[in-house]
Order: sequence, then structure tokens, then C-alpha cells
Amino acid sequence: MKNPVILFTVLLILWIAGCTYCYVCNIRDNCLSVPVAVVADIAENKPDTATIVMAITEIPNMLSLYFDFNGITVPLTGEDKQRIDEFKKYIFDNPGSLIDITGHSDHAGLQPVKLKISNERARFVQEQLVAAGIDASRMQVMGKGDSEPAADGNTPEENAKNRRAEIQIK
Repeated sequence: MKNPVILFTVLLILWIAGCTYCYVCNIRDNCLSVPVAVVADIAENKPDTATIVMAITEIPNMLSLYFDFNGITVPLTGEDKQRIDEFKKYIFDNPGSLIDITGHSDHAGLQPVKLKISNERARFVQEQLVAAGIDASRMQVMGKGDSEPAADGNTPEENAKNRRAEIQIK
């Protein structure tokens, strides 16, 4: 009689652990990466000690996407998609971090139109990040019109630098 009780208890514990893992990782999407353990501390030659080394993910640099005049979409290059994957990896590895998306416009046009276009550029980038698998609740989206130019002046080259959307980790 003792063996069936032990077997049932072990199976029950395994079932509970499996359900918990499924709930936390798959339903809540809250799996955390496990630190890598180093078996020996080589620096002090102490074979009986263990050191835990955390894998630290470096914050990706800001990504700027440039738009045509009055454009609110831009084709993403392979490099752009690779950089978006870096943002995605960082966001998944660092649950408290957010992505800041800021749309900008050049100096041409009326202020309400510039704000509208910069918001649409930022929303376009948000849609691309969501399509890449990043949760929209982890993003802050804002259009700033021409209030923060990347280049001063009003030449075609300088205006082209100002028509952009910037993605960065907060």
C-alpha cells in the first residue's frame, strides 16, 4: 500500500510543477533566464568554490529610421530587422525595461501637420515592433514634430535627417 501512495504523490508533484511552468512561462510570458554557473574559481585556484556569472545583455544603441517627405512608412532593411531583434531580445531579458519610440518631422509645413506626421511615423515603428513579437504595452510612443531637430537649418539634406523615428530603451 505504501508504494502506490508514494507513486501518486510523486506524480501529483510533477503535475503541479508542470502546470505551474506552463502558466508562468506560456500564459503569463514571464520566463526568466537562468544564470550560468562556473564550476571553479580560476582566479584564486579554489576548485571547491563556485562562482555565478550573470549574462548581462548590453542595451542596444538607438535606432533611427528615416522617412521621405510626408512619408509615414519606410521599408525595413535587413540591418533594421536585425537591430529590432536586438531590442526584442533585450526587452525579453529585462522585464522592467521599456522601448521609447519618438517620431520627428522636418521644418516644412504647419505645426499641426508636423505633429500628426511625426505621430504616424512613431505608430508605424510601433506596428513593426509588435509584428516582430514585442508587446505594445512595453512601448511609449510619441510624436514631437520639429521640436527636436537632428540637424539645424532648412536644406534638403538637413530636412532629410530630421524626418525620422527613433527607437531606444528606457
